[in-house]
Amino acid sequence: MKDKIKPKYNAAQNVGWMVKIAWKVRKRVLFICVAMAALEVLYNLTQLYVAPEILSCVERHAPVGELLGTIGFFTLALFLTMGLKEYLREISMYPRVDVRSSIVGMIARKCNMTSFPNTLDVKFIKLKEKAHHSVQGNTEAAENIWKTLTVLLQNVGGFLVYLAILSRLNWMLLVVIAATCVVGFLVSRYSSNWIFRHRDAEETFYAKKSYIRKKAESVELAKDIRIFGLQNWLNELLDRIHNVYLDFRLRCEKIKLLADVTEALLTMARNGIAYAYLLHLALRDSLSVPEFILYFTAVSTFTTWVMGILQAAEKLHEESLDLSQVREFLEYPEPFRFEGGTAIPKADAYELELEHVSFRYPGAEEDTIHDLDLTVRPGEKLAIVGLNGAGKTTLGSLFYRRLKNTKPNAVYLDGDEMRVAFGEDIGYTHEERLRWAGRIFRVCKMLADQGIDVVCCSIAMYESVRAWNRAHIANYKEIYIRVKKETLLARNQKGLYTAAHNVVGIDLPFDEPQHPDLVIQNDGAQTPAALVEQIEGQLYPQIVEDPIDNRAYWNQYYQNKICPTEPSPFARYVGTLIDPGKTMVDLGCGNGRDTLYFAGLGLQMTAIDLSDSAITLLKQQPIPHVSFVCGDFVQQPAPHGERYDYAYSRFTIHSINQQQERVLLRSLYQTLNPGGKFFIEVRSIHDPLFGKGEALERNAYFYDNHYRRFIVLEELKAELQEYGFRIEYAQEQTGFAPYGNDDPPVIRIVACKP
Repeated sequence: MKDKIKPKYNAAQNVGWMVKIAWKVRKRVLFICVAMAALEVLYNLTQLYVAPEILSCVERHAPVGELLGTIGFFTLALFLTMGLKEYLREISMYPRVDVRSSIVGMIARKCNMTSFPNTLDVKFIKLKEKAHHSVQGNTEAAENIWKTLTVLLQNVGGFLVYLAILSRLNWMLLVVIAATCVVGFLVSRYSSNWIFRHRDAEETFYAKKSYIRKKAESVELAKDIRIFGLQNWLNELLDRIHNVYLDFRLRCEKIKLLADVTEALLTMARNGIAYAYLLHLALRDSLSVPEFILYFTAVSTFTTWVMGILQAAEKLHEESLDLSQVREFLEYPEPFRFEGGTAIPKADAYELELEHVSFRYPGAEEDTIHDLDLTVRPGEKLAIVGLNGAGKTTLGSLFYRRLKNTKPNAVYLDGDEMRVAFGEDIGYTHEERLRWAGRIFRVCKMLADQGIDVVCCSIAMYESVRAWNRAHIANYKEIYIRVKKETLLARNQKGLYTAAHNVVGIDLPFDEPQHPDLVIQNDGAQTPAALVEQIEGQLYPQIVEDPIDNRAYWNQYYQNKICPTEPSPFARYVGTLIDPGKTMVDLGCGNGRDTLYFAGLGLQMTAIDLSDSAITLLKQQPIPHVSFVCGDFVQQPAPHGERYDYAYSRFTIHSINQQQERVLLRSLYQTLNPGGKFFIEVRSIHDPLFGKGEALERNAYFYDNHYRRFIVLEELKAELQEYGFRIEYAQEQTGFAPYGNDDPPVIRIVACKP
């Protein structure tokens, strides 16, 4: 359950703050909101009167000219209001983006100009993350609030207008209508809030069920399950969790059903009372037929206005919470004063002197800098650096953290930490060192046998130990970090190399590895990050465990479904950014609609797709300048060793897991020519499909018979930059990939290889 948020500012204050920014940056936003709301009310009012007025003409036997004039007037009014609405809707996005961009700039300036202590403040960091989230896309509060205000204004305006129209009726009828709407809204909100509060429980059920199912079906554990007779136990466990989950879902459905039934009963009661009253008036000749139709329609629409006000107010409250966090971040107090005081006199040069300066990171037990005296004279440039053991991340821990991103069950074992935990009974003689090494690596084997990825950092000083590892640990890889003796003596991280005796490599022999999988020379010439890239690139360039394979689904899809043949909106956008005569690889080409479009623009195309059905159909009619390849674009982005000027991925990266994504980005960067561009369009976590189906891993679900992983914009940008790409364009919004009645928020990125 989420903690209750107590914002510093309420909705009215936040709306006022946004209005001030809009008035300064782009006044047109405000006028568009009011105009769109007014046009919506006018359009609805025109629809309300069109039928009664035409019927009144017919009833009065009005001349044909008057009848046609009435029809023409209402037709023209509907046409004009609809046209103006659509025009304002089209031009409204850019001013909204300008206002949001202004707030983005305010956040960036706060981040850049804030006092250094704030950069280490946990509260400041959390507020910064929340502020960035509130402005990162078109659907977030900093931009979407204008849509919400427009909806709220139009509903308030419609409510007032229709209240005036219905005022000649019994005022108790209006009270009943409004009261039933409020009760229905509250019941519906209770149902939605209950399900929202318990979504963590649902995700837990999914995770447990998925975990047990994977273990039960695991090839690695199949032997142990049968040896120990665990089949029935696993089945019972799975059934028990499944039953608990069903009970939970049943409770959700009961609450939702109760809300739906309540809403239906309230609607029946509301409409029944209203319509009975109107019929009563009509039968008493208090209402004409046109008036009956007018009020009959008005009562129903009045209900819509009331519900619209309640829903828009609720949405505005939610967005206000986000905006309040943005304001709290921008107003976060500065420990240092940047204004006032005495100005430093100008001079040609200054000498900077520090005396007795100490610094300690929050939570640390020791000072990183202690009692430092430093003088920096004019013209001097100072760099403070640290090798491994001097505050920098070690290779082992850095590699482990990167591995953890794709393998959540990875484990990091440090030899020194393990000795503290489990080795107090073992000394440092030859026999004891052998026994201790055996203990460490048997733990590694035990974990590896359970499917856990282990990163172990240990001296492993004997060749016999390493030979045992190679013989008994599956998929064992040995990385030898080689350092010159002089470097070790210079670092002397733990004071070992000034010890009197029993120092490996000084007075104790060290069996240098004879058959390592990789040798890393770590004398400080390369950064730890560069060395880890070397390890990943040489030992694990294309290794993907448990890859996602939707081959069967897409084969059936392209066999049985008629797909669009015109180029996608994304392809048309990319078409404006490319030069004819260059080469492009289409990663996951599908039915080839975009590939053929690019070929028509003069590109030499290589199109890859896992579906042999799709590729077979495309190869039936050879097309100049296009090579169709059936294969895995993760493993083979360049099937024949080519290099490309462009790479194109539309709705394909979200069809692979994160480990596959990292492999693809690494290999694709090598495949592109310098200056080459990578065009990406992908589903985001704000997609309406997010959360539907069986949860498989973080942000990934099995729904509609295939795998989907929903992408976080900032995370994908960070990964691209990590592998060397420069981000030229990145945006998340609706309007990028409309399909029928669906228009989900979609991420677009243009990345360049420098």
